[in-house]
Amino acid sequence: MRKDLIITSIAEIVVLISGIIVYKLAVYALGEEGFYEYALSRRAISFIQPLLLMGLGVGIPRYIAYNILTNPQKSYTYFICGVCLASLSVLVFTLILNLFKNDFAFLIFGNRDYVYLVLPINIMIFGLTFHILCYTYFQGKLLIFKANVLQLINYGIMIILPFFFVNTTEQIILLTGLLIIIVSMFF
Repeated sequence: MRKDLIITSIAEIVVLISGIIVYKLAVYALGEEGFYEYALSRRAISFIQPLLLMGLGVGIPRYIAYNILTNPQKSYTYFICGVCLASLSVLVFTLILNLFKNDFAFLIFGNRDYVYLVLPINIMIFGLTFHILCYTYFQGKLLIFKANVLQLINYGIMIILPFFFVNTTEQIILLTGLLIIIVSMFF
């Protein structure tokens, strides 16, 4: 228990520091206009993603952990149901977002010219949703080390890495989302 607490604390501190570094990199790599695009995109993602999860980030680990004690063979069914519900909500959101992408760009950025950021935002939302589903599964199974390693890689490293390979806001958000999807699939 103590080891899990220490590892969780270290992972969260690294994630916090990475969150600060990523905005410093955005200013440096993208300039003032690019930073504006990046910061608003990340804020939109942070607002939309919890709505799409519908509380599953808390529900999945709770019910998996409960069923490990009462019915271990069926504990995975809560994860499968959570994945189905989250996938359905992301799919519906994707359809709505693509139908009204000009309006979404205007709502988030105040200008329809930023419509090119809608697809990368959508990919990153999918990636982060997939990450959270994997993370909560590990939490429910009490695999805290694995959950923290996933958190550390995705939120500590993968959000910084794209700044060294691409140089536009669109490419950075898209690559970040794809990297998070790949790492989460690996786990």
